[in-house]
Amino acid sequence: MNIIFNYNKIFLVLFIFLTYSLAHATEKKENYRLIIIGDSLIQGYGLPKEKGFVNQLQKKILEKMDHISLINAGVSGDTTAGGLSRTDWSITDDINAVAISLGANDMLRGIPPKFSKENLSKMILKIKDKNLPILLIGITSIENFGPEYKNEFDLMFSELSRKFNISLYPNLMAPVIENENELSNYLQEDMLHPNEKGVEIIVQAILPTFIDFIESFSEK
Repeated sequence: MNIIFNYNKIFLVLFIFLTYSLAHATEKKENYRLIIIGDSLIQGYGLPKEKGFVNQLQKKILEKMDHISLINAGVSGDTTAGGLSRTDWSITDDINAVAISLGANDMLRGIPPKFSKENLSKMILKIKDKNLPILLIGITSIENFGPEYKNEFDLMFSELSRKFNISLYPNLMAPVIENENELSNYLQEDMLHPNEKGVEIIVQAILPTFIDFIESFSEK
């Protein structure tokens, strides 16, 4: 009788332990990997690695959720054509979502927006073929190339967002540009790339969009 009782007792303890473990395993969220394909603004040009956009954004996201890893796929000087050429090999099988932040170098080189739009469209289609959610991060043009160029370029991102039904953040540099009387406080000496303080306000502004984007695919 005692032996049978002890076996039953052991079985009951094991059953409770396994039930508890399985319950907590299902509660634990899957770890997701979100790649950000971009140019020097994403890569962190002129800044220590820990002060760049992706690392600062990762730190802020981890304060709210712990199941997301950001992958820095920023290449200094990259254009939409460059981004398109590396899309296939950048997005490996372990990637769960993609953010695209390209176009600034196209604009600085005066590349016609129709070509940039075509490249971004092809990138988006490649990513959609992989059934991955996309966040498109826009930027606005300088006025050097005239109002017609600026208008076409600035509209490009919202038009792509509507056409492909993807998430959009309209202008990465907006928080810096809005401080036009204090630009030197937020930009490096080249007056193009954000310094540490500039990245901080950019991250603060874009964080809610990233949180909403992450929740849209990680909580389904």
